Amino acid sequence: MKLHKRLNGSFVDAAFLTIVKVVTSLLGLVSTRIISDGFSFHLYGTYSQSMLLNTTISAIIILGLTDAVNLYFNRFRDNKDFQQKYISNIFSLQIIIGVVASVVVIIGKNIWISYFDNEELAPLIKWVAAMPMLSNILGMQQVLFVSIGEVKIIAIRNLLVSVLRLIIFCIACYLTKNIETILILQLVCDLGQVLYFKHLLGKYGVKVELLIPQVKVIREVLIYSIPISAFVVTSSLLRDIDKYIVGFYTNSETLAIFSNASKILPLDMFVASLTTVLLPILTKSIVDGDKMKLRQIYNLYFSVSIMVGLLMVGAAVVSAPSLMAVLYGDKYVIGLDVFVVYLLVTLVRFVNLALLFNAAGKSLIILAISLGALLANVVLSICLFYCFGIVGCAIATLIISVVVNVLMMYKSKKILGTSAFNLIEWRTVGRVFVYALLIGFGCWWFCLFMENNHFSHFLSMMLTSVIYIGILIFFIKKKLMSDIRLLNKFKLK
Repeated sequence: MKLHKRLNGSFVDAAFLTIVKVVTSLLGLVSTRIISDGFSFHLYGTYSQSMLLNTTISAIIILGLTDAVNLYFNRFRDNKDFQQKYISNIFSLQIIIGVVASVVVIIGKNIWISYFDNEELAPLIKWVAAMPMLSNILGMQQVLFVSIGEVKIIAIRNLLVSVLRLIIFCIACYLTKNIETILILQLVCDLGQVLYFKHLLGKYGVKVELLIPQVKVIREVLIYSIPISAFVVTSSLLRDIDKYIVGFYTNSETLAIFSNASKILPLDMFVASLTTVLLPILTKSIVDGDKMKLRQIYNLYFSVSIMVGLLMVGAAVVSAPSLMAVLYGDKYVIGLDVFVVYLLVTLVRFVNLALLFNAAGKSLIILAISLGALLANVVLSICLFYCFGIVGCAIATLIISVVVNVLMMYKSKKILGTSAFNLIEWRTVGRVFVYALLIGFGCWWFCLFMENNHFSHFLSMMLTSVIYIGILIFFIKKKLMSDIRLLNKFKLK
């Protein structure tokens, strides 16, 4: 009995979710490698263009309704009739918006074809148009499963979808050699999930009915969700604006290289989990007015994030020539400069400084900074593109990411009661950076030596990464473990 209880504890759930996330991420990387190898630059660039359209439309039409589902489902837990009414209205609204958006995208397909100057998008648009609505509904359904405490269902679903995606890519690359195969099978897969989840939610007592949205309910929902929607759209565009610029000024082949080189690798799993754990603790500290505790957590979080970031991202940077060949194939190594710059972007974003503003409920500050960053990124990306080509867009994103972090640290003064710059142990941070640079410089040349002498890409990547991480841990282990132990003492009471 005791063993059974242990195996059903929160630690085991967290460990299970982490393991699934790691496996899912690995399957995603394998899928990317398959499609990168299986398609020409032009075909992969065309696929990237269609996915870019999909993610942008999804962000626009969701209107913050995912958060609205979470709010109203939990607000009316004690009133099932109201709960069903609000949830059904929200889902019905998303379906109506999704259908209208699909029609608009199909009617305006020539705009997208003209923007990317790619006639091969024409037969794909009708499939892409239907994808945003289904992916948004799936996201809303997942929120419901989390709200009823069935997180493992989502984890298992993500694992199965990753396997299905891998199978779909194999079919498209090795049998049909057609992008449409991917889009059609993905649509079928998403539709099947939506229908199955609706059936499964019904078994858990959560009924979602398609109805004509009630004006009073929808007005209330949109007043809450529209501000969130602005942030979602801004974040989506900020993440993809460089690809839109590269897609406009270059061709499908160049976009294919840039799309892979600019992919954000799943290197921040530990820090992402740490962020999830710390958010409620920071929120309570702010509510209680305990600024001393808030400052201690902020300083330790920054320190741990930087050290873990230098370990993980640093290992990727020093082994970048081999790593890129392993992930995407030899033909994509031409985009190595962009790949390295985006690894540095990942390092800058490793420390989630927006965490403090989320805990304090200052989402408008994040939105204002994000909007400014988006506009600045557009201007700077275009200017640097003319100076340096596609790597200029990557450099622009890196510069803007650094500026955003500096602004957030400056703006956090009111929440912390002092400047964030005064809390951070800059001498320690600087010393760790010096260690990483010196060790990294040697490991980079070691990786190039192995590549030039035709060692296996995988062997070169593994040896370089292990040597870098091993030596750097030797120098920072004491500080890292000390900060983790101190951070672990802070718990939600």
